[in-house]
Amino acid sequence: MTPSCPALPVYPTSELEKSVTRDATSSSPQHGNSYSSATSKHSKYITVSGAFLCLFCTFGQMNAFGTFQTWYEKHRLEQLSPSAISWIGSTQFCVFFLSGAPIGRLFDTYGPRRLLMLGTFLFVLSIMLVSIATEFWELLLAHGFLFGLGVGMLFYPSIAPISTHFIKYRATAIGIAMSGSSIGTSIIRYSTTIILNFLIHQRWCRIAPSYLSDHFGHFNLLITAALLSGVCCTAFWLCAKRLPAILAFSALYGCFSGAFISLVNPCVFEISHVSDMGSRMGLLYSMIAAPSLVGGPIAGALLARENRNNFTGMTVFAGIALLIGSLFIFVARLRIDQRFFARV
Repeated sequence: MTPSCPALPVYPTSELEKSVTRDATSSSPQHGNSYSSATSKHSKYITVSGAFLCLFCTFGQMNAFGTFQTWYEKHRLEQLSPSAISWIGSTQFCVFFLSGAPIGRLFDTYGPRRLLMLGTFLFVLSIMLVSIATEFWELLLAHGFLFGLGVGMLFYPSIAPISTHFIKYRATAIGIAMSGSSIGTSIIRYSTTIILNFLIHQRWCRIAPSYLSDHFGHFNLLITAALLSGVCCTAFWLCAKRLPAILAFSALYGCFSGAFISLVNPCVFEISHVSDMGSRMGLLYSMIAAPSLVGGPIAGALLARENRNNFTGMTVFAGIALLIGSLFIFVARLRIDQRFFARV
């Protein structure tokens, strides 16, 4: 007999609705974050719209660091290697993810308002400092540490409140908000390839999978998205030698990876009590800090080793990492419900 795995707690709709209502009516003034407006439709839509705009300006710009790296290579930091310059982008991602746990805890305790105000100040300040920075260490501090912290203080308090306003269509609402990051990235990069990438998948493939997951299960769709992203890298990217094949891979990978990004948060919220959602989401992103810090330099080292026109090593590395990650998510899903076709 196969030993059964201990089940993780899952909060069904009815129980979570009661929890949201109870927290809404019992929130103390000292928290400054009453969720009594969770029943208001206007409040729901304003929350999603605000999160969309926050991600449009912040996460969209952070995802477009490749554009900044290209400019740094040709202008301010032309004396440094691409691998060295990539530490700026890796640092901003690392700080963003690492800040998730403390910011999530602060959100659960004090609410989003103060965090959003401070995050806005740090985000704008970092951009102003980047404009006058000339040395590598100055850009590392401004565009790496300060920028990453500002984005974190705007991202987490923007996404977490959506989970308290939406129950049945929570993933759909989060997917709409997350699409702001892809639209922001597309506008910042602005090229023919990126426009095609945006029109084909970046926007709708962060919303459509989220909508489907509300009906078929968040974990089920997340596992599928992670697995197919890995397959795209190991199967399609390795074989893509001409422009049509590369565009086809871009469309497929953007579709599945965009779905993965949108579905992570609903999965965390599904196994979390409403009072712990900010902390749980922050903890998840904090665990991503280490790989986000070393991922860029590793990719740069693999490219430098094989020459900059050969992406085989980096492709295999990315594909295997995604396949292993999908296996871990599948194990977590089985701990919730071992029935293969269950809606989880």
